[in-house]
Amino acid sequence: MFAILRPPFPKHNVGPVQNGHSTQRGNIAKNPLEGFERIYEGDRSEIIWTEADITKFMAGAPDELQRALILAIHTGQRYGDLIRLRWSDFDGESLSLKQSTTKARVTVHCSETLRRMLDSTPRQGPYILTRADGRPWFTEGSDKELGKQWRVHIIEAGFYPRPLKEMTKAEKAGQLHFNDLRGTAVTLLDKAGVAIPQMCAVTEHTLQSATRILERYMARTSAMSRAAIQAFENSPATSFANRLQTGPQPAQGAGDKIK
Repeated sequence: MFAILRPPFPKHNVGPVQNGHSTQRGNIAKNPLEGFERIYEGDRSEIIWTEADITKFMAGAPDELQRALILAIHTGQRYGDLIRLRWSDFDGESLSLKQSTTKARVTVHCSETLRRMLDSTPRQGPYILTRADGRPWFTEGSDKELGKQWRVHIIEAGFYPRPLKEMTKAEKAGQLHFNDLRGTAVTLLDKAGVAIPQMCAVTEHTLQSATRILERYMARTSAMSRAAIQAFENSPATSFANRLQTGPQPAQGAGDKIK
């Protein structure tokens, strides 16, 4: 995680630097945080949607929310960019967009699953993701509506341990969010054997961000551990270790040296 030092400006001149307001007002020449990738609340890099979570969510979700989930985990893009994707951004094979945060141009080749979903989606307007009535998920004043409906379904599907109003702030922060699908896409690409630079070409994470997600994810999953032990058990290079047992030990011959 980046260590961010406070700039040596008087407090009353700095203002809400994180939003660039002081730069706009002319109090400082340049936003000192410009170029830094925003980190999720409390660094959410270890909060990942599992296969069981996705299955549970999809089971009773409306089609419009299912489409949003599929699009998110098959592209690894941000919420704000996904809800603004237009049909004109889809050429039948790939999705092209300019990321609102990084301003980077990204082309994501669509998986067969994603193409099938897009081909079966009614084109009710210019935007790919829409509400059930065809309206976009954002308005000029707000882009939070999909997030609100997402939370409604999360609650209905039984993801929360108890009513939302009874949960602490920390408990709420530990629950799955839509934005966690972006990190989930990174872990799925890793499971598929994709190298970190390649996955960053899809999601436009920085190398540091993608590595942080994978480091935290691998630390909490048993699947990686199981795969490592299976490889250990089946490799000729470690066969000597897999023959070890307690009891009288045979003499080691010249040809039995550990290599």
